[in-house]
Amino acid sequence: MRANIRKFLLLVLMLSSVVFAQTHHSQEAQRAEERSRRESEKPGDIVRLIGVLPGMRVGEVGAGSGFFTFFLSEQVGPSGVVYANDIQADALTALEADARKSAATKNIVTVLALEDDPVFPRKDLDMIIAYNSFHDIKNKQAWLKNAVKYMKPSGRLAIIDGYWPEHGGLTLDKLRDYGAQVGFQLLLHQDFSFGERSHHVHLFGRPG
Repeated sequence: MRANIRKFLLLVLMLSSVVFAQTHHSQEAQRAEERSRRESEKPGDIVRLIGVLPGMRVGEVGAGSGFFTFFLSEQVGPSGVVYANDIQADALTALEADARKSAATKNIVTVLALEDDPVFPRKDLDMIIAYNSFHDIKNKQAWLKNAVKYMKPSGRLAIIDGYWPEHGGLTLDKLRDYGAQVGFQLLLHQDFSFGERSHHVHLFGRPG
């Protein structure tokens, strides 16, 4: 009987070691991927380039699990707030779990969005930002008309995305036209592409 118990405990110990090793490897792989994205996509530089400042109220579109969200959170600081939205509830659950692990991210509020409406909880946002998500929006005209309702008159719209003919088909001219349809003009465009990856920053604002 005791021999069987010892065998059982040894088996449990072995399985626990395997699970721990797999979890550790997964976490290391995730950290390595995030380091690679930070180095190549330059999210910190982009946050500063588009003019995100401490105390701002920012709406993020298609936040996913929060890669860009945490850079925004750090930049707006404790007096600001980031409304991170997504149409996938599971992604927001993952973002919330990561946010709870960090005392520095108490200024993140998740928002479950609709496909054609970001559903932000206030209409005086300083900026709305779509980081690698605008190309996935199916009805961009309808979405933009709804999105601008959540911004204050001086609010700005930042779209950070790639030009992929087979995936979204965005171009500089198309984005300029999308902005014009809701009364916005292109204020800034900068190419952050790296390797074969298309990566462009566009900042829009109302004329005057």
